[in-house]
Amino acid sequence: MKYNEKIRRQFVKAKTIEELNAHVIEFASVLKVDHITCGQVFGIGGKPDAKEEFGFFNQGHMAEYMANGYFYHDPCVKLGYQSRVPFTFREAVKTIDMTDQAERVMERARAHGLNEGFVVPLNGSDGQLSLFTAAGNDFPAEPDAETRSKLIDIAIEGHTRARVIRGYDKIDGVQNPLTPRQREVMECLARDMRPEQIANSLNLSTKQVRDHIRNARLRLDAKTNSAAVARCLMRGFI
Repeated sequence: MKYNEKIRRQFVKAKTIEELNAHVIEFASVLKVDHITCGQVFGIGGKPDAKEEFGFFNQGHMAEYMANGYFYHDPCVKLGYQSRVPFTFREAVKTIDMTDQAERVMERARAHGLNEGFVVPLNGSDGQLSLFTAAGNDFPAEPDAETRSKLIDIAIEGHTRARVIRGYDKIDGVQNPLTPRQREVMECLARDMRPEQIANSLNLSTKQVRDHIRNARLRLDAKTNSAAVARCLMRGFI
């Protein structure tokens, strides 16, 4: 069974955030990750705030982070808004203008054992940014492609399931079962785009597009692409 499918099957069984976090810890432990946060973020230009989705994290660090307004200066938050593609802590530091305040944010993260990390920007149902962050004392500075892929799978599937459990993704009382990327792919299908065209449009491989379509059909219980698109349109999922 593929890693993504194994995660999806485990996560979809979770009925509570506690159950979801237990599965997340199980998968993350082998990847040298001892801190995960995922939440919908607000506050650029306003008061920092967040809608928690799931995670297991250093409570002391999070309390200090919010109390001291680190949110405003966090290079990972800033790059998440700018890029919307996964990146490491080091890539954020190299890309973002590192002010004294930004340096302080990263220094305090390291003080709490978050030496290196990997961030996956995600979209909520309303387009609001969510950030998934995996970090740890022994986490590699440059995780290999397999580790990145596994963390992206955990981020997407955990984000999707957490929002369903918490009721964040409901349209007219119906829970949206699709991930943000699956919704994008289904929107393209609804415009009669072929997989190759979707791949070019979304900067994915054709295989990734076909995998997203297959997984979306499973979640929608649809036997064909046309049936999947019809169900999305009728239920307001896209």
